[in-house]
Parts: sequence; structure tokens; C-alpha cells
Amino acid sequence: MSCEMANQFTARRTDCDETRGRQHLSSLRTDQRGTLSGAGQRRPLGGRLRRVRLRSPVDRDPHRRAEPLRPARLVPARLPAPGGTGGPAADRPVADVAGGGICAGACAQSGKVTPVELEIKLRVLPTVPGGPGAFFAHLAAQEALAGFPLGPVRRTFVCDTYFDTDDGALARAGAGLRVRRLDGRTLVTLKVTRAQEGALTEREEYEAPLDLESLREVGERIRPLIGTGSVPFAAFAAGRPAGPLEPVLDVHTERVWRPIEGVGVLALDRVLYPGLDPDPYYDIEVEAAPDLADPSLLRRVEEALVAAAAGHLQPEGRSKLERGLALLQRR
Repeated sequence: MSCEMANQFTARRTDCDETRGRQHLSSLRTDQRGTLSGAGQRRPLGGRLRRVRLRSPVDRDPHRRAEPLRPARLVPARLPAPGGTGGPAADRPVADVAGGGICAGACAQSGKVTPVELEIKLRVLPTVPGGPGAFFAHLAAQEALAGFPLGPVRRTFVCDTYFDTDDGALARAGAGLRVRRLDGRTLVTLKVTRAQEGALTEREEYEAPLDLESLREVGERIRPLIGTGSVPFAAFAAGRPAGPLEPVLDVHTERVWRPIEGVGVLALDRVLYPGLDPDPYYDIEVEAAPDLADPSLLRRVEEALVAAAAGHLQPEGRSKLERGLALLQRR
């Protein structure tokens, strides 16, 4: 989930093809190719968070089989600061970061790397009583979830275009680069998965309005992966091939979302992959608020969701990008 969404509570439906005023053509120079610093195997979440609760409530349901911990197909890496290394929390485990007062899921609207983003993601199975659409309507009508008051219902339409190199260098590094259009705005987002277990994922995130400065910032962070090349701003903003980067996937999401008081944001997503799968995917995401001090509250919300769905949910450890790339491979 975008941290832009997590910190904003007004939204309106917009068209996918809506464009903003274009800035003059510019290019981003990069030079060097290799791997992001700190690259290594995707690790399970651990530290103090493990002692609170890591097992998904789906794991205990006799009628549903939870997805096992996935072997690291992608190599996660931390986002190095331009011309330097990650922030002071880069080498600390997620539990230490979240419990030590560093904001979890802190918004990167100002162009700063999120120290850690914590998010629960569940897929609604077609077998849920009444169907996924009816279940979403049920959640949208509730006043509270797991005892936490729910804020007003907001709706928006999100169009994402993901970029990668022709050999998938970003995907192999556990990184996702996208241009997002919603509510008349265009954002650039770079995420790197650091850890994932069950439905809970930890990511670093950089997100900012797309302009020359933010594109240059992103380029500096992925320079070791994309090598020497020029990334034209106009082409990138339009979702066209841009130097060493090319569009690899489009994702359209109809999102209903509500703030969860004291926890974060609940998002109900109807996700479409144009040209890849005619059937929508129904996802539930719960992103921790920037000031969430106790990550175990995410698990409480997860338990309440699983109970409300009579167990017809499963942990979705894959991002929208990873799932879309899997669909591409099946073509």
C-alpha cells in the first residue's frame, strides 16, 4: 500500500489515462551496474516481534491451508541513500526498529526513505460466503474491527505501471519501481522487500510526486542495478520505455479504504491485470500507522478479518508486482 494513501483520508475516482502537465524532457544519467548494497537472502521476521505473534490465524484453521514461508526467490536489499548507505536503522531487525520509536510505515511524501513499512496482506478466496464483493461490502459497513473504531469509507481508483530492466534486475533484487496515478496526481515509488512471513511484510519505501528531482533520487538508489543509461523523464512519466527501464506490468486497483483508529489503514482492493487475467483478485491490506508502537496490533486485526470471513482468507506474501510477473510467466 502506498504511504501516500496511509496518511491521506480523502480520495476520489479518477481515470487511468488522466495525465498531468508534463515537464520538459530531461534525462537521468547512471553509471555502474551490479547489486544493491546489503543484498542477501530474504529473511523471516524475527526479534521481539516473533515473541508477540508471528503465526497467522489462518494457519490454525482446519479448513484452510496457509501458504508456507516462501524461499527467497528475490534477493532483498536496503535502499542506499544517494551517494551513501542506508539510514541508521538499516541494519536493525524489524522488531527493534518498530519497537524502538522509529516510525513504522512512515510516509515518504517528502522524498525520504521509509525506515520500515509493516503491512498485513490477505487474499479473499472465491469461497467466502456471498462472494468477495459481498464480503467487502460487509467490512465497509462495520463501525469497528478487532475493537478499533473505523473511520469514514473512502474510494479511489489507482493505476500503476511497473518498470524494470530487460533482464529483470530490479525484481531479482526484491525491488519494485512504479509510476502511480490516482486522484489527479502522479507518484513515483520504489520499494524493497526486506522480510516476509505469512501475511506480514516489511519493506523500505521511497515515494514522492513524480518530477525531475524525485526521478533523479530514484535513479541514484537503483544505479547499481540499471547501470549506465539515460532515463528520459517524459517517457518514464508516460509509462513508455525509458532508457534502461521498460514498462513490464500494468495494474488497475479499485480501492475502498478506511482508517483504523490506533492501528493504521484498512484497504479493500479489487485488482485487475489488464491483458493477463480477466478475473479480479480481491486483497485486504492493513498498513501500520506511522506512529504504531505495537506491531502485534496488526495480528489482532488479521485475526478479526479471518474470523469475519469464516476462514476464507489466505496470507498473500506476494506483492501485486510479484503476482503479476507470475501471470506473465504463464503466458
